[in-house]
This record gives sequence, C-alpha cells and structure tokens, in this order.
Amino acid sequence: LVKLAEETGGRAFFINDVNELAEVYRIIQEELRSRYFVAYQSSNTADDLGFRTVKVDVEKSGLEAKTIQGYYP
Repeated sequence: LVKLAEETGGRAFFINDVNELAEVYRIIQEELRSRYFVAYQSSNTADDLGFRTVKVDVEKSGLEAKTIQGYYP
C-alpha cells in the first residue's frame, strides 16, 4: 500500500487505535485544502512506449509537490 501510494502521489495511513483517526482526518483535510491541479502535455511525439518520468520541482522553501513518478504513453 505504501509503494502504491508513493508511486501515485498519495499517502498511506496505518493506525493501531481508533483514537488516531482524528489526527489522520485532520492531516487529510489539510492536504486536500492546499492542493492545486497542474496539467502538462508532453511535447515528446516519439513512438517510444517506454516509461516516462515525471518530476515537479518547487522553488519556495517549505512547500512540497506530490505527483506520480511517471507514466506509460
């Protein structure tokens, strides 16, 4: 589950007690309220069907970008 979450730009939460849910929900709510949608269309027109890596860099300190690791065209 962790690997799947990392590869798709998500996050996995594992709890041991129901009392931990409030904090998990708070974190999810905070992340959902601070999301932006960025779309990009590749200019690569090659017929290559290999895996294409996606990398997003953020210049401002304290910010983080989460994205998929790449895709197959």
